[in-house]
Amino acid sequence: METSCTSLSQNPNQELLKQQQPAMNLVIQRRAPRLHEVATPGWGTLLGRGGEHPQLADLLQWYVATFRDPMMLQPPEWFKAFIYCEAFFQMPFFPIAAYAFLKGGCKWIRTPAIIYSTHVATTLFAILAHILFHDFSRSEHVGPRTHRERLILLSVYVPYLLIPLLILFTMLCNPHYNAVEKRKRK
Repeated sequence: METSCTSLSQNPNQELLKQQQPAMNLVIQRRAPRLHEVATPGWGTLLGRGGEHPQLADLLQWYVATFRDPMMLQPPEWFKAFIYCEAFFQMPFFPIAAYAFLKGGCKWIRTPAIIYSTHVATTLFAILAHILFHDFSRSEHVGPRTHRERLILLSVYVPYLLIPLLILFTMLCNPHYNAVEKRKRK
């Protein structure tokens, strides 16, 4: 009779990581919980192959075991599309936005910030709906089984929805960014 409780060393997800591509990619990201973006072989096609990073593999295993997030080990195709959007659209936005917000008074950041925040919020709505409504019992990797486990996984992703919504609210409602310039008549 097989026991349902396995140690991390017997975890099939860990064996899967060892069997997949030997290279793990390392990318500096703005957030660690979305480790599929920095550690999974799916990023190999986007970023090329790097050296092995056993610390990232261990961190990925811990995250997947703790939060039951199967999208980290084998992201669905639609989720991979979001990863590409993040790499090519969101990541270039970060240094530009950091410059604008740190310098202050850069009203030109309003439109790019609105585009960025609505894009991120839209992708997060899809991810949160997947977490809430997907039948993870058919997944290859262990996903959330109970309502509580789904809420815990949601708690990992919700901050990445709230921050863009705060940016959007700031850009739309703050008089500094929302002021209309008055032009002089000749």
